[in-house]
Amino acid sequence: MARTELTVRFTGEDGNVFHLMALVGQTLTCNGYPELEKELSEKLFEQPNYSSALALFGEYVNIV
Repeated sequence: MARTELTVRFTGEDGNVFHLMALVGQTLTCNGYPELEKELSEKLFEQPNYSSALALFGEYVNIV
């Protein structure tokens, strides 16, 4: 379950992990969670692969 109740739509978006991070990060920051955006950004670089990065995004927001 995500740490917030925010939802980010990945459907039709560029699948580049950095583009997706920008979408999630902007959503977190614009909705009052800048500390979570910073935490997520730091953890992203620890992920060994794309699947792990996607799973990490799901820990912070709901993905549709």
